[in-house]
Amino acid sequence: KMPLLIDDGRVVPETSIISEYLARHHARPGQTLIPLDADAALEVRLMDRLLDLYVMLPMQAIVGEERPVGAVFP
Repeated sequence: KMPLLIDDGRVVPETSIISEYLARHHARPGQTLIPLDADAALEVRLMDRLLDLYVMLPMQAIVGEERPVGAVFP
């Protein structure tokens, strides 16, 4: 499934979960991926959902069709 993050052997799927994972495990002090302002956070989450539903879903189908039969990716 796309998007997919593999970090030190750990598989992390889906944009929202990837964002939370990166914030918890790789953020610098004071750095955030989701704004603290509630209205700004809603905008970020909206873009997350729109990209997942309307960009990544069709892209996943295209990539799946082009992948060679029997191909295995780590």
